[in-house]
Amino acid sequence: MADESIVQHTPAPTDNPAFLTSYLRYLEFFRGRSKATVASTELSLREFLQYVHYKENMVSVPPTANAHKDMDIGNMLPSELTGITSADIKEYLCFLDITAKNNASTLRR
Repeated sequence: MADESIVQHTPAPTDNPAFLTSYLRYLEFFRGRSKATVASTELSLREFLQYVHYKENMVSVPPTANAHKDMDIGNMLPSELTGITSADIKEYLCFLDITAKNNASTLRR
């Protein structure tokens, strides 16, 4: 019964991978995070996953700040994340800083 109420309260975006949707529900319902925090986390993680997916399929860093945002990540599997290294995360943060020109508070998130 509890699972049905979760589904009713938080409809799963059709373009999020299942593992991301599950994690966001966990944050909201089991960790008690606010909807604003969950939405912010969703945005950050979606953009990171899109970036990773773009790099994996295009074999390069996105040339513009928005090039990766059209990548469909809905069918992405958790196993696709196993190859991500700390260097990939640092490269993404540099991309946000230089190409996307994100502010410091966004980068710290």
